[in-house]
Amino acid sequence: MRTRTGQTGFTLMELLVAMSLMVVASACLYSSLYTGFKAKETADKILKPIQSVKIALDMVKRDLRGAVVGPEEDPNILAGPFIGENDQSGTGIDTDVLTFYTNHHEIKDDTDRVTCGIGKIEFSLIEPLNSNEDTFNLVRLVTDNILNEDKDEPVEEVLCRHVRSLNFRYYDGLRWYDAWDSTEEMEALPIAVEVTLELEPYVEVGKETPKKKTTMSRYDQDYLDSLTRLTQVFILPRASTMEAVEAAAEAVEDAAEAASEDASGNPGGQGGATPGGGAMP
Repeated sequence: MRTRTGQTGFTLMELLVAMSLMVVASACLYSSLYTGFKAKETADKILKPIQSVKIALDMVKRDLRGAVVGPEEDPNILAGPFIGENDQSGTGIDTDVLTFYTNHHEIKDDTDRVTCGIGKIEFSLIEPLNSNEDTFNLVRLVTDNILNEDKDEPVEEVLCRHVRSLNFRYYDGLRWYDAWDSTEEMEALPIAVEVTLELEPYVEVGKETPKKKTTMSRYDQDYLDSLTRLTQVFILPRASTMEAVEAAAEAVEDAAEAASEDASGNPGGQGGATPGGGAMP
């Protein structure tokens, strides 16, 4: 018989070294994957609120670009006033309301409704149901058939959730105002509208709300720094620059005359109100 000698194989030490190398490689791979997933999670926390606000502001922009104005009592004009109300919640948070008429008033996912070409739009904040937090939903109320004598209830569309504040400002060619009433501005549209939205810090669905969102911490600097804030200015193509400027100039003259008359009749009296509901510097 011939005996086989010189057989090759792995020693125990070689196996241990190979297994150690596999563990090290697996640990490096896990660390890389963990870092990648954390980076994705961080990016989602930053981008998701911005994407939500961007979609909402795109809708506001589209409606404002088709804004039209006219005296509400005139039956020959299929339009109405442009009203921007400067409002705040009980805690001093901006909750402005903007109501106007536009020819861009489509209702999302509803193609069967009969419209008259012009729709009434209202952008405002409402408190969500079953919520104990000081947060709002940005809603778009659409009345798409203003010729209907039965006055259909407006369709409510939620554009953005977890909104902390909503602020509008209006430009007449000279100054910015906190409010706008076309019935007092020669039936004129503002030349531009500035929209500012603030969103609560992003919280992943299914996770607990962080402690920084409690009422006691809402004015902490760390909490304020974590808010998502986006501001955009939209030009109204149908606005007449001269009409808006003349409206502002006339309102200033009226206020000056009222102040002069008040001062002559009552030396201690105060002047009239500023146009548009209060000017911003």
